[in-house]
Amino acid sequence: MFNLEASTDDYSDFSASCGSKMASEALLLFLDLGTTKTCAVVLKKNGPQVLVRNYADRFFPSSISIKNGKWYVGLHSKTDIAEGYQVFHNPKRVIGRNTNDGLLEDDIKKCGLPYKIDEHGEPYADIDGQRVTPTEIVALFVCETVKMFEKMEGMAPTGCKIVVPAYFSSQQIQATIDAVKIAGLEVHGVLIEPGAVALEALWDHKENGTFLVMDCGGGTTDLAIVDSEVTGKKHNLVVRASNGDNRLGGEDFLDVMVRCFMGIIPGASYDELRFLCGSVKILRPGEPITIQWRGKPYSITYSTYTTACRELLMRIDRLLDFDGQKHKVDGYILAGGACQLHPIQSRVDKKHPNIASLPAGAPGETPALGAARSSQIGCTITQGLSRSIGIGCVPENSPETGSFMNVILQRNEPLPTSDSKAGITARFHETPFCLYEGEHLEDVKNIFMGEFTVVAPPETKFKVEVEVTSNMEVKVSATADDGTMGNLTVHRDKRPMSDTEIERLRELTMTRFRSSEDSPPKARKRRKNWNRVQRSTKKVKR
Repeated sequence: MFNLEASTDDYSDFSASCGSKMASEALLLFLDLGTTKTCAVVLKKNGPQVLVRNYADRFFPSSISIKNGKWYVGLHSKTDIAEGYQVFHNPKRVIGRNTNDGLLEDDIKKCGLPYKIDEHGEPYADIDGQRVTPTEIVALFVCETVKMFEKMEGMAPTGCKIVVPAYFSSQQIQATIDAVKIAGLEVHGVLIEPGAVALEALWDHKENGTFLVMDCGGGTTDLAIVDSEVTGKKHNLVVRASNGDNRLGGEDFLDVMVRCFMGIIPGASYDELRFLCGSVKILRPGEPITIQWRGKPYSITYSTYTTACRELLMRIDRLLDFDGQKHKVDGYILAGGACQLHPIQSRVDKKHPNIASLPAGAPGETPALGAARSSQIGCTITQGLSRSIGIGCVPENSPETGSFMNVILQRNEPLPTSDSKAGITARFHETPFCLYEGEHLEDVKNIFMGEFTVVAPPETKFKVEVEVTSNMEVKVSATADDGTMGNLTVHRDKRPMSDTEIERLRELTMTRFRSSEDSPPKARKRRKNWNRVQRSTKKVKR
């Protein structure tokens, strides 16, 4: 039996195991690099603590602003005035993606994202003639959190743990890890967001049980079924199943509301209405949704809004119909700002009636706080496989076909896990195969992970085995019935950046970051634009 194993260097160690505790954990950053906000946490003796910027802000906008050659991090949110600035926001929606997914260009256009596509199908920001990747932009967010850490602790962090959406692809996770490395930090662990949310929300929950966790943030929505077991001071959390939509979040529901009001308010700009709609915090069935524009109230009915959100709510329903329905749920946790919307809450209540809802903490902070909890003594967290893994392979009983994906490992299988598929070489000396992750039957509709070639005599039977360790390392091996099988090579489409490339981008990133350190301006909040409007409103009331 001839066994060839691919080098594991091609796949990063996305570890979510928190059993090993070191003294240096106190010098770690715990980061939630969100779609709209970035939050950083440190671990103190009395528990996790959110880092504060400018003595008040517990997070900052996930954006960069450029003016006169200076780069400012987290200066403008999407509702702030940015006259004279180039503002680039929401890099999380495009990081690690390529036009091969068939959705990137539509997302950029639909969400009004300030990114272009290069000749390789990858997104970039055009800043003063420079092509800046989303990874480089996220690296600036990490630099800002390092600066906050140094101000608080008086020393630099030794590394960090990050949280990522449950349905991020391996390429998206790797691009996020590269951003952290460009900022000068090593990644000590990666947790999925609903798992981190569950850790924080259930930390003081003394009862054991199974819980549904839903985290609907600015641009992504994640769900997970978790088992929580508390014994004395030990807390064991197991993620039984997870699901997600990386293109669905609060920004999408806000966009629908804005477009509803644009249809009834003549002359109103999208940005003006976006600010006013963003101030609508509570939606109740039967009550109109009302905003004030230039001293005059405008309203749409709740049913009008939910009807306009029909496509988004159907996607929420599809997420809730995942494998978690096989588990008996003792309670649910809703995290993220968008989960406060009644249409989303009602969907969860409908799927899981008569079960208790547990508080999840402040939106925007819970995932990072949960990541810090994972480093506390007595805490362990175990994850499952977030996407199915398979190969575009010629099956043994049909050598003439090969346009579908042969699933080797199913999504949500507990880690570690391994399995294999039998195949037969084509009627040529070399037979190429591709490794994919995803749920589509057609291989090319899934996310491409790697490519390898089997060199063997024609019509040779063989077996491809894929193993995923508890640290989410992917190992690929091949065995054949005769020893004439030649080499097996694995080539990643998206390899981790080389040390040389990371060092080059680190120097460039630090130059950009330092350009804004001298007296950064204060962002002008867009609400100042409405001072005159509010005064005129009061006059109308008189």
